Amino acid sequence: MNQIGRRVRLLPGILVVLLGVAALSACAQTPYVAFDGVVLPATRLSTDSAHLLVFGDWGDGSAEQKSVAAAMKQRESAHPFDFAVLLGDNFYENGVTGVSDPQFETKFQEIYPASDFPFPFYVVLGNHDHRRNAQAQYRYDDPAGRWTAPDIGYILPLVLADGYRVDLYFLDSEVLARQDGVADGLADWVKARLQNSSADVTIVATHRPFYSSGRHGNTDFLLSYFSTELNSGKIDMTLSGHDHDLELQRRGNSAKNTLFVVSGSAARTRPISAGPKTLFASSSYGFAELDLSATATHVTFFDQTGTRLYRY
Repeated sequence: MNQIGRRVRLLPGILVVLLGVAALSACAQTPYVAFDGVVLPATRLSTDSAHLLVFGDWGDGSAEQKSVAAAMKQRESAHPFDFAVLLGDNFYENGVTGVSDPQFETKFQEIYPASDFPFPFYVVLGNHDHRRNAQAQYRYDDPAGRWTAPDIGYILPLVLADGYRVDLYFLDSEVLARQDGVADGLADWVKARLQNSSADVTIVATHRPFYSSGRHGNTDFLLSYFSTELNSGKIDMTLSGHDHDLELQRRGNSAKNTLFVVSGSAARTRPISAGPKTLFASSSYGFAELDLSATATHVTFFDQTGTRLYRY
């Protein structure tokens, strides 16, 4: 895509060959060397509330993925979603090979067909997605027009009918994990936007969790990059996967609390033990829903049968 490019400086003689070999070797692991930032056109709803589907760690084509998708379909029929947030590890085990990889069809289009899920899917990438051609997921041209992943960092402004505004930041945490110049540029762009934001609520979606009681635990580089914004209350909620469980933590002080949502069990699970800040934790297969309005914010977890496990 035009926001992500490579810059190569030609040098004479054998040095060109050596640098070219090194660049090819590094390409699969570090494909991004520039970041421009994308702010999508605002999504404006005709209602005073938004209903979002949130899940990650989903793309293995298993019976478990399909059973969770069936429960999501039940929920869509009962309470239609405005859009979905996909939290990475979209294609197990090793991502996709290119934009024509059949996994886009077999693990996304067929399991979440447009006839049952007729709304946009806003996407971040996970560690498994970076094992092959991560850029292909940013360039994928979805025939149904639902797959949306314009860049390694992008913002979706969501405006409700009463004017209440939610800004959703979608960040590639595998790029941030590099902690290099590109990661710093991405983080700086986000931090500047957060500091100047006039949104009523700010939500950050990444694959790796800021805080987690699961196997992977907290993500130190995310906490370091955005410590000021977390401590000052510029981030109201984070959404993540990576740990294959469902969890809600609440952290903050008497003036401001931030909610940390993990929804990473749409196809795989691991055991989890609740931590001191945990409000809810489960190793069930499932997904989360968000209800956002000027009067209340709710996070609800469902298992693969469509049974409600917890509502905040």
